[in-house]
Parts: sequence; C-alpha cells; structure tokens
Amino acid sequence: EAYEKALDLDPNYVYGWDAKGYVLSSLGRYNESIGAYERALELDPEYKYAWIDKGDALQELGRYNESLEAYEKALELDPEYEHGWSHKGHALQNLGRYNEAVDAYNKALELSPDFSNAWNNKAWTLYLIGRFNESLNCADRAIKLDPSIATFWDTKGAALAGLGRHDDAIQCYDKAIELDRNEGAAWWHKGESIKALGRSDEAESFFEMGKKLGFSG
Repeated sequence: EAYEKALDLDPNYVYGWDAKGYVLSSLGRYNESIGAYERALELDPEYKYAWIDKGDALQELGRYNESLEAYEKALELDPEYEHGWSHKGHALQNLGRYNEAVDAYNKALELSPDFSNAWNNKAWTLYLIGRFNESLNCADRAIKLDPSIATFWDTKGAALAGLGRHDDAIQCYDKAIELDRNEGAAWWHKGESIKALGRSDEAESFFEMGKKLGFSG
C-alpha cells in the first residue's frame, strides 16, 4: 500500500497515518484505524481531518460521546468547517439530542447552503421528532441538489409516510431501490408503507429483503 511505503520513508508523515486509518476504517477495522488517527494527532494535534476521521470511526463503534468530542476538537480548530458541523449533528442525533443536532445541521447549511448530505441528515432528524412537513422540505432540498443518492429518496419516503401519504412514499422507496438495490432501509420502509395500506402479506417480502441487506427497522 502506498501509505505504508510513505510511512516507511517517513514515520512522522501525518497524512500517511490519516490515510492508513481511513483504509483500516473502510475494512471495518475501526479500533486499529483509531490508533492510526491518534498517531496522526500526536504528530499534529491541529490536523482537523484526523479529528473528523477519528470521530467517524468512534461512531461506527457506537462510542458517540467520544465521537462528539472529536468533532468538537475539529471545530475548535476551524469553526467554519461545514463538514465538522454536519458530523457533529450526526453524533448528536445518535445520542438522541435531536434539537441540538438540527442546530448543528443548520450551522453546516449556513456555511454551505448546497451541502446535500446536511439537508438529508437534517431531514432525517426532523422525521425522528415528528416534524414531517419540515422533514419533507429538507429531503426535497437534498434531492434537488443530488437526485442520484438512494438514501435521499428513502428519507423523503419516510417523511411522506409520517404524513400518512403511503402511496407517495412507496414511489420514493421504489426510486431509492432503482438507484441502489442494496439500500436495505428502502426495502424495509416500503414494507412498512405497504403494511400501513393493509397489505400485510405483501409487505413481508420487503421486510425479508431489508433484513437480508442488514436493515431491521
């Protein structure tokens, strides 16, 4: 691997350690990746990207309070870093601190109004607290910016389902599945809307597909 060769040549190469951590994370080896990010941060405590990457790995391990601390470190270094605010929002969402999460996404969007992931993440958080009309508006903003992302269509479907518009929701889930047949959430959520329409037997196959793809509500 290129980063290993770079680290052999220069063991103090900060980006090399961060890149190694990123590769380890992509392989699901999160504890090892955290070690690599921490080495990068020992060498340069002001390297904000390593703080973000460390936070992401901690989130994958369910260590949400620690991930939040890592994102806050990145934001101390660069308060105008929109990705830092979005990642902070995700950690807050996972901690059940939904209103604070919305505030963090709002800050990300203030800094970068075309940040489609932040619109989607805000939409999902609003869905979780029952603010379905606002969630739908945010999901539409995300889709307008990038209609090719399956998750955005799934989020829109969930907002529509929250409003009781299950036929419209199913159309969104179908679009998500068309874009990515491995989008397990869309299969599962489609099953929920079909069930809500009184077609429980038909819904079971969608629940099974969602579970097969690693999603179970």
